[in-house]
Amino acid sequence: MLSYTTGSQDVASDKQILEKYGVTHILNLSKYCQNHFSGSITYRNVQCDDYIHVKVCPMFPDSFKFIDEGRAKGCVFIHCSAGVSRAATFTIAYLMKTEGMPFNEAFDYVKSKRPRICPNEGFMAQLKQYDQELGLSKQVHKNRH
Repeated sequence: MLSYTTGSQDVASDKQILEKYGVTHILNLSKYCQNHFSGSITYRNVQCDDYIHVKVCPMFPDSFKFIDEGRAKGCVFIHCSAGVSRAATFTIAYLMKTEGMPFNEAFDYVKSKRPRICPNEGFMAQLKQYDQELGLSKQVHKNRH
């Protein structure tokens, strides 16, 4: 069983599903989604709008620390409103940082688990830049003569 997963606010409000997967921590990436089970689940709220101009990379270190702490104690659920853009972006970035996966590999892996993902254009550009900063994708240079 995964020690972290991504999805929508619907799952974040469904106690039965959360218990089924042993969720102990929730990273809430939406300004407008409530924390429904504060007594039994540990929450971290990161107010992140789903707009192309929003800078998500500065939000990664604190979020990743929370995910790591949660994984050490149980299972972390990462969600936004629809589980399509923000939650996917943070999950992809987390895989890149902690598992050393290049952007394309991390994206494909998350998409295989949640086919609906579609980070917005700005988030995609930042993930690709993050990949370069982490030095994950090898640039293929062709020698032109």
